[in-house]
Amino acid sequence: MADNINDHDPVGTGSDQIHVRLQMRNGVKAFTHVQGLPKEVSVQKVLTVLKKELRCNGNLATDSQGGADIVLHGDHREYVRRFLTDQGIADASAITVH
Repeated sequence: MADNINDHDPVGTGSDQIHVRLQMRNGVKAFTHVQGLPKEVSVQKVLTVLKKELRCNGNLATDSQGGADIVLHGDHREYVRRFLTDQGIADASAITVH
């Protein structure tokens, strides 16, 4: 899938959690938000790979703690969860899908 996305140990210990949420707009349009990625992960590279794999649009947004969130157009919660675990970015227990 992607090279050099993960340069750290997987998230899964302590209180670090990655949240994958769905936001519905106008009853039809949906956005997938990925929050809480580790600072060691290149969020821009993850976004680029996800956009290519899912063939969707997306962008980076800043969260309240000053970190970067990924916003993807469409409902891609399960694919994002699988991608994060397959790439070794996070353990399955560290990902909360809402």
